[in-house]
Amino acid sequence: MGLTRSRQRGDERLAHDGQVRQRRGMARRQRRNDEAGIDPPGIAGAIYDSNSLGRLKLFGAVLSKMELDASGHVATVYVDQKLARDCGGTYEDTEGIVNLPLTVKDIEAVAFFKEAGPDDWRVSMRSKGDVDVNAIAKHYGGGGHKNASGCSARGKFEDLKLLFQRLLLQQIEATRKIQP
Repeated sequence: MGLTRSRQRGDERLAHDGQVRQRRGMARRQRRNDEAGIDPPGIAGAIYDSNSLGRLKLFGAVLSKMELDASGHVATVYVDQKLARDCGGTYEDTEGIVNLPLTVKDIEAVAFFKEAGPDDWRVSMRSKGDVDVNAIAKHYGGGGHKNASGCSARGKFEDLKLLFQRLLLQQIEATRKIQP
């Protein structure tokens, strides 16, 4: 029992010493930041708290229209000029939205359609793991890399949506055949 108490006190002392060292390290970093004129909260605010209301509304509108294919592994999202205008946003405000559906566990690939003109679409594709969206993009004269690629496509949105869902699902199935 004495050994247990002694060890417990020693563990408490180590934990305390570790906390003191951590606080000293934080204080040193804060002093260096102050001397260099660095304001971490200000920097974080400039990066993370800089969205316009239009951007936030546009994200909500685009994501609310997200569709999954029958397998539940392919998501499609789109924005046309009217939707962007109605939300008070711009096409630049959609930056990064293509990645959000991939945060859903079962979604393995996403196609994001952005209207460039009548029956003219820019298609951004993202995927997880070994799903090669670049193979699809190259076929349509686009490019990128395995997990992030884009291309242009002409046609009615509904037709293109079904086409790209099918192509993305084929890529997903191809990776499953390769994996042991």
